[in-house]
Amino acid sequence: MKQKKVFSAALSIGLSLALLAVLYTACYVPLEHAASAGFTVTFPSGGNARAAGFFETVHTWRISGTNSGSVFSQVFPGTDANATVTDLFTGDWVITVDGLDDDETVLFTGNEKCTLLPGNNAVSLGISAVAPNVNLSALSVSAGTLSPAFDPSVVSYTLNVVNSVAAVTLAGTAMDTKAAVYSSSPMPMVLDPGSTHFIFTVVGRDGRTGKVYSVNVVRAASTITVEGPLTYGGAVVALVSGSSTIDFGYVNPARTITFTITNAGINPVRLTSTLNGGTAYYSLPSPLSSYPLAPGSSVPVGVHFAFVIPYYTTQNSELRIISDDPDTADFTLNLTGFCNS
Repeated sequence: MKQKKVFSAALSIGLSLALLAVLYTACYVPLEHAASAGFTVTFPSGGNARAAGFFETVHTWRISGTNSGSVFSQVFPGTDANATVTDLFTGDWVITVDGLDDDETVLFTGNEKCTLLPGNNAVSLGISAVAPNVNLSALSVSAGTLSPAFDPSVVSYTLNVVNSVAAVTLAGTAMDTKAAVYSSSPMPMVLDPGSTHFIFTVVGRDGRTGKVYSVNVVRAASTITVEGPLTYGGAVVALVSGSSTIDFGYVNPARTITFTITNAGINPVRLTSTLNGGTAYYSLPSPLSSYPLAPGSSVPVGVHFAFVIPYYTTQNSELRIISDDPDTADFTLNLTGFCNS
């Protein structure tokens, strides 16, 4: 009987010790991880912070932190001068504070690695204003290819277009929806052969921080050049497509003027000559029809203007030189003359 009592007592003591061990394990939390710490943050400007020159104030303060086993994130109104975070585990933390505007763009930021002890801790997060985003997120063109390929960090580009492209549209998109993008030219931008310099200016939401992107647009020269007749002691007249006008003067009965057409490109082309309007008075004695012209070679084209009864008036026409090269625009010359009796 005594043996049974001794065994029963031993079993009871063993169970009690096991239960105490379980309770100790469940309830014990080491000091360095006790949820008894907190801290207070003072915001810039004592609430409603406005970064120097910014148009908008902080809408929300977001405070977050991480340690080896926990994370937290809390938000406070932008009008608060300070904020206190509590019920954190003690130990080492990385704490970050961000001041956000109404579209959650970061206007202020700061962070600190610190050790939180039991009670309220003072932390200095080095909160400072964030520079506004003045980058472009995209730069699009209606013709040609940008060189180099667009990159927000690259601010200088070249855009090459063929001669047949007389105008181009460029568009820049700001990364920050509250930034403004200004262009140096209305769109589409008319191009002359050669270089045309264009710039985008991005102005940040602060209204004063800016960044300039430049594009040098190069329109290729026409591969067709045309020279007029010898005038003024043999000087050769260089003609400009679309803007040069050749005046035959007073004609009776007729007059022929010959133009020299040159292939100034590096590839062979085939040329066709036509008259647009006034064909009762103007004619081409030897019109070009898919005429092959090697690089550097020339060919004469004559235009004949004749008096026709009963008209005694000014008559106009247009000489057009057409190339089979799709990169070469038509070369046009304006013609005028008066039928004189």
